[in-house]
Amino acid sequence: MGLLYKLPAILLLPALSVGVRILLKPNLVALVTDFVPQCRAATSPYYMPITSGTVPRVESMLCTLLSVFHLAMEDEHANAFLGYFGTTWITPLLLFTSLESSRKNRQYIVSLSQLFFGFASQLFTLGVVMPWYFLYFIVFLSDKQARPTTQRQAEASIFGVLVGWTATSVAMTRLTSPTNTTIFQFAPIIAFLAQEVYLSLRASTKPGYPIVKATYILFFFAAAAKHIATAVVKFHGDLHAFGSFMVPTLHADSLAGAALNVFQLDFWAVAIAGGLATMWFARSQKQLIGLVLWSVLGGTVFGSGAAFCAAALWRESTLETVVESKERKD
Repeated sequence: MGLLYKLPAILLLPALSVGVRILLKPNLVALVTDFVPQCRAATSPYYMPITSGTVPRVESMLCTLLSVFHLAMEDEHANAFLGYFGTTWITPLLLFTSLESSRKNRQYIVSLSQLFFGFASQLFTLGVVMPWYFLYFIVFLSDKQARPTTQRQAEASIFGVLVGWTATSVAMTRLTSPTNTTIFQFAPIIAFLAQEVYLSLRASTKPGYPIVKATYILFFFAAAAKHIATAVVKFHGDLHAFGSFMVPTLHADSLAGAALNVFQLDFWAVAIAGGLATMWFARSQKQLIGLVLWSVLGGTVFGSGAAFCAAALWRESTLETVVESKERKD
């Protein structure tokens, strides 16, 4: 039953990743064609000789990444979408991956998953990588043996996200410079190290559910507020304008448009993969139906990222309930 139960995810999520990669290709080709020659010649303003020319390929790749990020931040539409994407999906997603990597019955290698998938996302885009993360979660982590996090683990996960991702992204977007954008590319390492340092200094076996609950609720309201404000305030309820903001075009007419397409495709891939993954939070057919309805209705009203936050919080509460019932029996 285990493999059959997970078969839809095994088929759908890799297909989603491949499909997104195909759609991304013309946009990435347009960006690379423009930026790579300058980066290889070290004439780009975003060229950072971090290896002092020892590994020029790494420096060229980093330069290209910086060029794309700065292009997006300098374009009004792309920058607005980055803000929407970051608030409604990326932040909750980072919290989820961090918490999942820290559960007390996981093997040590699992704690490295956030580092691996984080770096892969920086290099190959979230849209290509995160379907594979959610497949990994469904196949290996979404089992009935999963246990709630302790207070120490919950605090460490949040601390890692704040130091590694939030601080570096704020520095990148508010204090715009190639140096800050370079530091952001190493956010997965910074987050991982911050989490490990916190774990080594903090000693507590108290339940982490109250902290996780409060954080997910906070992220839910932040994501929902951003979604509603964007749809209602920014676009005055104009569904056509909001749709144009959300949906990528088939053919970008500029480099900024190509960068925007990349982030829009990333958004939809993460939203679809994350929404699909919540189906494996269910432990019964009734719960599955409820999660499907919530994903559709909640995602429409509050945004898909907020709907994911609520589903993740519900899952955390069920893990807590299972543990409490087992302890009462013992």
